[in-house]
Amino acid sequence: MLSHTSLAAASRPHSRLIAPDHARAIAGTGGVIGIWPPASIFPDLAALAVGIARMADALLQHGFNAGDVQRILCGNYARVFRASLGDGAVPSQVASSAGAT
Repeated sequence: MLSHTSLAAASRPHSRLIAPDHARAIAGTGGVIGIWPPASIFPDLAALAVGIARMADALLQHGFNAGDVQRILCGNYARVFRASLGDGAVPSQVASSAGAT
């Protein structure tokens, strides 16, 4: 799991940004990348919540079904936590709403 990052054309020293090849390497192992937008876009938790809702709406508008959206926004994290820490690592309501197995 790689968290609090974003993609860049190429990685730079002392930067949290990762290159596309790095992202593909993580995805290739079944890992998860937590993209974290800059504070200038989401300056507080309320703005972040609105942004997540907008992302969910955009995914639905572009043909993803509700189950797909849940898996994208939560299910991949639940899957990695469960694989790393065991079945008890993910609260049952999160696992069931995310469609995780």
